[in-house]
Amino acid sequence: MKTITIMLFMVFLFSPIVAFCCSSDFDCGIGYKCAKGSYQSTGVCVQVERSLGVPDVTRMPKTDSIYPNMKPAKAYQSCPIGYNWSYDLQMCVR
Repeated sequence: MKTITIMLFMVFLFSPIVAFCCSSDFDCGIGYKCAKGSYQSTGVCVQVERSLGVPDVTRMPKTDSIYPNMKPAKAYQSCPIGYNWSYDLQMCVR
């Protein structure tokens, strides 16, 4: 029983975070950020990329992420090829 518990713990510890609900970057972990829509206090965890397709595994949580996103929505932003503008998240997503 102890072996199964340890194995389950390891699976959850090393599994990637996918669309996890968050209220700040601290809920997401290193290399991820909490993407919130305009005037929202909660969002989803998304992986931050250093460049196209290269994850930024050194990104630490930011303390100002605990506050609601008070930025007004942008209608559209130009995104790199392979990415689309997410009006809800206010960022380019794959």
